[in-house]
Amino acid sequence: MIREARVEKTILFVCTVLVSLCISAQTVRADLIVIANEDVAVSGLDRETLQAIFLGKKSQWEDGHRIAPVNLQRGPTHLRFLQVIVRRTPAQYRSFWKRVIFTGTGMPPKCFAAEKEIVEFVRSSRGAVGYIDASTPHEDVKVLSIQ
Repeated sequence: MIREARVEKTILFVCTVLVSLCISAQTVRADLIVIANEDVAVSGLDRETLQAIFLGKKSQWEDGHRIAPVNLQRGPTHLRFLQVIVRRTPAQYRSFWKRVIFTGTGMPPKCFAAEKEIVEFVRSSRGAVGYIDASTPHEDVKVLSIQ
């Protein structure tokens, strides 16, 4: 009887942790937005496509124009984006791009120190896509839904 109670408590604890993690992941995704230049023809992207773009595996929009992804250099928004969308730690992401550069098979996304710089670059660059915190002003860019 005591053993069954422990098993039930353990199951309840595990379920509680899993629900908390799911809610936390949704909250993290909610305060991130993906922005694109207004000429980009899509209105939303799924996580796998975003991951492919930021890992250099997808380089053209459906209309044939070049995708110009941009990253933040560091910070909480960059960390959330890597965790939720790219599913890499900052060290894994840097290591991935070092290997790609070393083998000559690609170039990493352009990096900016501030979110306002990302907004400006995306606003003025055809095919550009980036990510910012939802609270960052982002006039004259398209906000893409994350599906």
